[in-house]
Amino acid sequence: MRSGLDYDDVDFCLDMWVDSPSDPIRHILDKPLYADPGTEYRYRSVDAQLVGYAMQRLSGRNEESLAVEFLFGPLGIRDYYWDHGTHGESMAAHGLHLRLRDLAKIGQLMLDDGLWQGTPVVSTAWHDLSTAKQVDPTDEPRFGYGYYWWIVPEAGGYSAWGHGGQYAFVIPSQHLVFALVSMPDTDPDELHGGMLNNFVDLTRPLWQAP
Repeated sequence: MRSGLDYDDVDFCLDMWVDSPSDPIRHILDKPLYADPGTEYRYRSVDAQLVGYAMQRLSGRNEESLAVEFLFGPLGIRDYYWDHGTHGESMAAHGLHLRLRDLAKIGQLMLDDGLWQGTPVVSTAWHDLSTAKQVDPTDEPRFGYGYYWWIVPEAGGYSAWGHGGQYAFVIPSQHLVFALVSMPDTDPDELHGGMLNNFVDLTRPLWQAP
């Protein structure tokens, strides 16, 4: 989330998924910068999409194909839907629809340090790095941000946070995983309870229970 690209989510979604440029990677990289890459955090979809394109360029496969082999397969996740762009790329920042039990499986995988029923799925090194605070989000000062996990210091945990109210909230010290699927098409989040601070407050009586 520190690419420095001056490309907000509304323009990004219209350009990429409606207008569909013939060379989407070049279209993204030609955007102006608001800051030098790596120097300033802003949460935006384009950064996740660039990661998706990098994975596809390196592996020759889109994110869905990689996830099916290395994540969904080991966890037994079969019933899902993932939106794609017109060039076959997975929508990296959004568009993945999971059942509640399968979202909870991802939370359990992280609770168990990257193991699924004793079998390594995610390396311990990556687990630890991704769930450690990498930046202090100025727009969400209550939380930290790792690598696609929001850090919740008051609970000693971390959470996935998807648009509309999708959460996998992991609290290792309590051996707890909270999962919620909600309204992915709602807009804006703050009008419909789709904010992480609301979910943390909602679950507080459970993870603070004696």
